[in-house]
Amino acid sequence: MPAISFLKNKIFLILFILLFVSSFGFTVITTVEKTFVITANRTKTEEIKSNGNVTIITSAEIAKSGKTSLKEILQSATNVQISEGTNGNSSSIVKMRGSAGDNPFAQVVILYNGRRFNNPDMTPQNLLSIPISQIEKIEILDGGDSALYGSGAIGGVINIITKENTKGLSSSANINYGSYNEISAKGEIGYGTEKLGINFNGNYNQTDGYRDYSKSKNWNLDLNLFFIPFENFKIKPFANYSSGKFELSGYLTEEEFLENPKQANMISKSSKDKGDFTIISSGINSDLHITDKIIFEIPLTYNFTNRNYDNYGYSKYKYNSFETKPKFTFETDLKNINFRSLLGFDFYFIDYFGFTFDDINRTNEINNYNIKQIENSPFISLSFEFPFNLIFTTSTRYTFALIKATKEIVNFYEEQNYESFDYSFGLTYLIKENFSIFAKYNTLFRLPFVDEKTALTFYYGYHYADFYKDLMPEHGYNAETGIKFTLKDNLSSKINFFYMLMHDEIAYSSISFRNENMNDTKRIGGNLSIDYKPLDFMKFNFSLTYVNAYFAEGINQNKKIPLNAEFKGNMQIDFNLPFDTIISFDYSYTGSQFQGNDYSNSLKQIPAINLLGATIKYTPNKLNNCLSVIARFNNILNISYPEYVTYNCYYPAKQFNFNLSASYKY
Repeated sequence: MPAISFLKNKIFLILFILLFVSSFGFTVITTVEKTFVITANRTKTEEIKSNGNVTIITSAEIAKSGKTSLKEILQSATNVQISEGTNGNSSSIVKMRGSAGDNPFAQVVILYNGRRFNNPDMTPQNLLSIPISQIEKIEILDGGDSALYGSGAIGGVINIITKENTKGLSSSANINYGSYNEISAKGEIGYGTEKLGINFNGNYNQTDGYRDYSKSKNWNLDLNLFFIPFENFKIKPFANYSSGKFELSGYLTEEEFLENPKQANMISKSSKDKGDFTIISSGINSDLHITDKIIFEIPLTYNFTNRNYDNYGYSKYKYNSFETKPKFTFETDLKNINFRSLLGFDFYFIDYFGFTFDDINRTNEINNYNIKQIENSPFISLSFEFPFNLIFTTSTRYTFALIKATKEIVNFYEEQNYESFDYSFGLTYLIKENFSIFAKYNTLFRLPFVDEKTALTFYYGYHYADFYKDLMPEHGYNAETGIKFTLKDNLSSKINFFYMLMHDEIAYSSISFRNENMNDTKRIGGNLSIDYKPLDFMKFNFSLTYVNAYFAEGINQNKKIPLNAEFKGNMQIDFNLPFDTIISFDYSYTGSQFQGNDYSNSLKQIPAINLLGATIKYTPNKLNNCLSVIARFNNILNISYPEYVTYNCYYPAKQFNFNLSASYKY
């Protein structure tokens, strides 16, 4: 232990020295191309001026990586921990900043073009339903901001932004083959003018799975349109259809995992546990630019989701959700002070149904229930940019939510209201054009999932109906500071430090057999990222995240929060070689973790993971860079490791695997 503590102290000393020394390097800063982000302030803001640490993954970086899924791309972000859920590759557990409890993904808001992508229940998101070929960029805000983003914005916010329609005719196609007979195909075609445009894309993915009995298939279709009926008014309708089927190979014991990590749980395999889903989304976004500095937006989204599971019986879950997020942006100059205001109202409605059947054809219903959630959240955000390069931002939000549950079979009805007032303050000081320091303080808030709040099950011939009146929302606060800078045009870095205190985090208790609020928890940590291009043909990237997440009080005081690695690091080197070829090598490290639900830290730890990968990309210039051929190799050292462990139940990760892809765009 003393050696580990000494190592921690040394790392923080190095981070502090880098932070201190970098403050004297601004004299060599030169003007470089400006980068803009949306996620830090919820409006388009120059990244160097934004109040927060935002990681940007561009479409060019995605294409160069050779990775075939959004999950693989997010794994390269050091401040994100991600693993497959119990539903295999059709679900992804996304964690940031030491997320706790059985549902750590509840503390990370995922947005898809600004609309919420999180499920309302304890089911991780299906990231396969987002086609990576259509992604323009991914913005990852380290640390949440409930005043800006509402419930769940605690550990972070991930905003996936797709490409806009271009003028003229455009098309692309991609085909991929990889280990475990993974086959995927993607296609896109679009046409646009100055006044209207249409884009249609689809993708298909299938795999036999790394483990026995883990096959899956996924389909996705996207339709996006835009038209401008009159000047400064843009209407953008969209529709999406996603569907998939997957086998459930179940967990392994430690002995089974060590013997053969590719085997399936024999009970899951013999009972043919499986699942399927269908998601239909549609909506319309309207943008009215009254002037260049007065903008009114009205996005409307409808979603229908249906999921079936054949394990522990035959169940069906379906829900309808409606979301609208109108916002009004106003910008002006007041005596040399640039003033910007954002007024908005977030409304969510969820109508959730659960069913249980006693036959695989789902004809004889033996249980049903309904849960509704209504959430209203007006908010305001103000920004003042003073002439001496100081930017002050503040936001406030009031959330009023209602959750009610009904189970007619036992004449059960309960409801409960929740209220929360959240706020944030931030300061950014622009030392030079490409050198800034920021500090912020914000509150944190999360409503319970609809099925965290209730237990409306049918088990061993008995109906259970419970509504946890004493289950409170999670809440807390975050304080952080950081530095961003760019030296010349070949070196940039970001450093931030944070302190978080959380009250009432929700987790399942193996004693009371229900969801409960835990004692206070704390997170202390920071992030460091460096991008360096020493030569025209060489680029280097290094990033490191440290999160010390622990219980601050109670019986487990000072114990570590399970399923959180203190250290996570990534390093990548790109070489531009002759003959239009790029080769990249990447290394990632994830520190050891305690098993899920091991709050006393008494079970065997999940060991640290070291992974090595490589990508080779060939894009011939003589074809105007329209054709790309990519070979991607993951886990080159063939490390056998569990991706997720809870209650001594092991869920193995893939060992060495590869994929080959070819894409063409016009």
